[in-house]
Amino acid sequence: MQITSNLKDYEKDLLEIARVFYPKNSSTEEDITIFHNYEKLENASIKNTYTISINAKPFAYTRLDNTDIQKNITLRKLLQLGLYEALSKYTKKSMPWGSLVGIRPVKMAQDLLNGGYNRLSLLNHLKNFYYVSEKKVKLISEIINNQGHIMKNDKLINLYIHIPFCVSRCSYCSFMSAQINQCKNLIEPYVNALIDEIKSTKELITKNNYIVKSIYVGGGTPTSLSTVQLERILQELTFNVSEFTVEAGRADTITQEKLEMFKKLRVTRISINPQTFNNAVLKRANRQHSVEEFLAVYKMAIPYNFIVNMDLIAGLEGETLASFKTGIDTILELAPNNITIHTLALKRASTLNKNNVDIFKASKAEKMLDYAYKKLKENGYKPYYMYRQKNMLENLENIGFSIGNTNCSFNIDSIDEYASIIACGAGGVSKRIYLANNKKEQTFNVKGIKEYIERLEQMKIRKEELFG
Repeated sequence: MQITSNLKDYEKDLLEIARVFYPKNSSTEEDITIFHNYEKLENASIKNTYTISINAKPFAYTRLDNTDIQKNITLRKLLQLGLYEALSKYTKKSMPWGSLVGIRPVKMAQDLLNGGYNRLSLLNHLKNFYYVSEKKVKLISEIINNQGHIMKNDKLINLYIHIPFCVSRCSYCSFMSAQINQCKNLIEPYVNALIDEIKSTKELITKNNYIVKSIYVGGGTPTSLSTVQLERILQELTFNVSEFTVEAGRADTITQEKLEMFKKLRVTRISINPQTFNNAVLKRANRQHSVEEFLAVYKMAIPYNFIVNMDLIAGLEGETLASFKTGIDTILELAPNNITIHTLALKRASTLNKNNVDIFKASKAEKMLDYAYKKLKENGYKPYYMYRQKNMLENLENIGFSIGNTNCSFNIDSIDEYASIIACGAGGVSKRIYLANNKKEQTFNVKGIKEYIERLEQMKIRKEELFG
């Protein structure tokens, strides 16, 4: 696929729209070239022409706008909207999220509400201008309702700790993580460096009168560390918070000793993620546990009364609609507090992508999500946060559901950017949110484990400059 434009800076943005219709590595991807031309006319209107050639058959589409439209929409979105219209007309297809390709549709909706739209005009705007489907507009509205009142204050922050180790690399994963048995010599130095950064961050928080709203320890798989190593890190997280999450994630890393340590250190939430209840699919995804082992670990965790999240992934290689439905029915029998339904995305650094696996050809992801949504709603679960990624099956989304009063505030804040995040660890992204003008600034910790250890002092300085 080749895309050129006389606005060179926007070629990647146009590619995002093209990939909605012609996903990377998909068997439906054809010999496609797209040329875009942007003009300002004498009457101050805007003319965007898209010439699309698919298998050498040209198709041209022109969109005319007046300058008033551009006052209310960024040029990036305007160009993407035009290409969406052209490709939709050519393919005779509409996409569930229309021309929206960003990861935060709920944040976009909240920003429009804060900018003066009422709820009805907002929903109509999403449908009629961006071509978002009725079903997805309803989902956005539900999530806004279920999030309820969000406490906002520039002094409220969330503290994120990154543990970049896993016992094995899943076929679909592109997270910054290393297989723990291949880097044993780096584990103890990493733990020491991370503790050093946490201590420095605690001083920064105290000195500048920030209030820690939640603590989230993610990865990778934090529980791939030993109990002693993980306890050394967690015992540094001494802020008095009502929400303290550790991603336990993989059943093959969870022990009773670790669960007892979590309870002692006031952890309130954990993840235990089956991803699928199909053993053959688990094996293909390179997950080193069975369904039976997962069930045994969950049974072991129940007496500790953590709020538990479980993830399922729609569209894993080898998963059928029938086996996915069985997974949904099984997870409902287990009745965790939170259930997150992910749609498989073809990520650049994943094994699936590197092996050129066509995950799009036989996808039943939309039917899987529809079944999950219906069954979870029938059983009292409510969608409370949602985000999207590039190259997702059938242009869908990830949705977090909760039952009772168990929303994870860290998930809401980080996805919809209601509060700042200070991150520690390799690959951590610290983000300062300025609520008064809806702006943000970010600083990035280096991704490489060895590089992070060697450049730790730079990470401290970057955070001091952003939050000091």
